[in-house]
Amino acid sequence: MDVITTTSTHQRWLLSWPVLIVLFAVPGIAWALASPLFSVPDEPSHAVKAVATWSGQASGDDATSADGHLTTTFQLPAVWAQATIVRECFAFSPDVTADCSPPFAGPNTVTGVESTAGHYPPLFYALVGWGGRLSSGPTGLYLMRIASAVVCAALLATAVRSLATVIDPRLAVAGTLVAATPMVLFLAGSVNPNGLEVCSAIAVWSALLAIAHHDDHGRTPRPRSLIVTMVVAGVALALTRTLSPAFLAAIAVLVAVSVPAESVRRVLRDRSFVIGGVALAAVGALATASIVLSGALASTPGRIGVDGKNPVVVILGETSGYLAEMIGVFGWLDTSAPAFTSFAWLAAVFGLLAVGCVIGTRRDALGILLTLGATIALPVIIQYPSAAAQGLPWQGRYALPIAVGIPLLSVVAIDRGRALVRSLTPRVAVASATLTGAATVAAFAWTLRRYTTGATGGLRITSGSWQPPGGSVLLIATMIGFAVATVGLTAALRRGSATHDGLETETTG
Repeated sequence: MDVITTTSTHQRWLLSWPVLIVLFAVPGIAWALASPLFSVPDEPSHAVKAVATWSGQASGDDATSADGHLTTTFQLPAVWAQATIVRECFAFSPDVTADCSPPFAGPNTVTGVESTAGHYPPLFYALVGWGGRLSSGPTGLYLMRIASAVVCAALLATAVRSLATVIDPRLAVAGTLVAATPMVLFLAGSVNPNGLEVCSAIAVWSALLAIAHHDDHGRTPRPRSLIVTMVVAGVALALTRTLSPAFLAAIAVLVAVSVPAESVRRVLRDRSFVIGGVALAAVGALATASIVLSGALASTPGRIGVDGKNPVVVILGETSGYLAEMIGVFGWLDTSAPAFTSFAWLAAVFGLLAVGCVIGTRRDALGILLTLGATIALPVIIQYPSAAAQGLPWQGRYALPIAVGIPLLSVVAIDRGRALVRSLTPRVAVASATLTGAATVAAFAWTLRRYTTGATGGLRITSGSWQPPGGSVLLIATMIGFAVATVGLTAALRRGSATHDGLETETTG
């Protein structure tokens, strides 16, 4: 028979805030140090916007650049005007090592500095810009990257803890690890709001799934902490990028579709949820109005032309490329993850999807497949209206806030069907953690090789002409430690169910 016992101190410690935040901060900080200055897409513009935000400049002088981008000029120390120049010699040139960059230095005299992120929502920049304001030059950029990594780690820790209130903690960890692709961790350790957007989306998905499924097995009253998590993560998502409010609404709809109608009705009878939901809807509406009125939705010139072809056919033809970019295409889209990383991640994602669809309910399968369909359709929906005139600006990472729902919905489905295959849970969880850990290390080392020796310069990373702060050996060892720790954590946890105070462990006897 099944016996419910109080969770051991050991298990509570493994799922505690400090442990999970440190765990998820490690890869983000490793990427923050391993990525050369301004080697992340659009990082120069986002860094300038962040420093301007902390300099009290909510806006600047707008103009349209020669290539069709809307730019905003802020008044900042002249060193930040060098941001674009630093990366020019190696960006888009994978055979060129990062030591070609000129020093990122300059006078503190104030001058006009351009940014294409001038009309982006301010939240991300308010969270990280203090680093660039505190110290101009490399130190300031690294501080902003590390701040982003820590904030994203807190959101990923929140996701694990939310899911662990309603499903097996091993599956909660595994689902979050699969959702946090190498691209997500790379973006988390950068000055780019896309990292915050995806990590907050993971937290929103997890909180909503936990809220929707909390009453499934007669659990105690729904913890108010889940409502707080939903609101905080939802606000973070809504105020991060131009499409974020729409993503927030889409996530809510997809979660609602994935659960029985009676579960939705029970949630809507919860006064705390209704109050939180109304507040979140108001924030989303205000964010949408601000984005529209600011001009942030102005068309962006595309990197791929349609050349008179049917835009839908051209966009769908890019699906495999978008998928690769969701897993990991680093630098200025010039460094793809190795084939092993892509295959391992696809095996983890579609393995969870297949098991979830087979052993979950019809509603579970419907939610998973609709989310997969939405991920594929999103580039078409967003790009079609302006494709003929502007081309295709989409990158795979833009769809991650929706795509991360696939593994999260899948682990919930697997847990709901665990009575059929109870012994499968630890195997699925540990296998997923192992695949993602190995794939993350491979992607990290491969990208570090590109900057130290060049894409065709051999595998002697430690003796490359460019070395990151702390050295390649230490950073690779750190990433290996993260991979080992995630597998160890997943293996050490035990199946549990929720109480309003924390987790209980369910043991079979």
